[in-house]
Amino acid sequence: RGFDELCTWHLRYVVGSWHGDECLAWARANVDRDLRRPDKIGKAAQMVQYRDFNDAGVSVQEGLRFYGGAKTTMAVLRRDGGVCGAVSKFGASSCQAFGVPAMPVGQPGHCALLWRGPEGEWELENDNAGLSRSRMHDGIQRTWRGVGPCSEEAG
Repeated sequence: RGFDELCTWHLRYVVGSWHGDECLAWARANVDRDLRRPDKIGKAAQMVQYRDFNDAGVSVQEGLRFYGGAKTTMAVLRRDGGVCGAVSKFGASSCQAFGVPAMPVGQPGHCALLWRGPEGEWELENDNAGLSRSRMHDGIQRTWRGVGPCSEEAG
């Protein structure tokens, strides 16, 4: 099923991205061409290098310092890498940029990515525990928590 055939429930996992319009436009222009298909887009998570320390030796556990104080846009995640959260959020936003429902999901000590395949099946990427041990990520409802600031920003 294509984007135009998704139900409202699915659409919330397309438009509820953690990244803004500029990042999603960046993804449409920069995700590897061979991944820009509904059956492959979840694999875009693999474009982010999984690493605990940046080139300067700063741990990812130090938050934005790992990224040199830069906002964690998709371009920055692609450039600098990160651990499971960076990988999975990049993958989810890549899916969303191409109209595919996706969300980061929590797993024990880990963040994975759940995305909807072209036949309606949900697939895990960057997975270490399987679907039965996955849960909704604590931040996934951000669209509801931030209605005030988001509506002001949207106009």
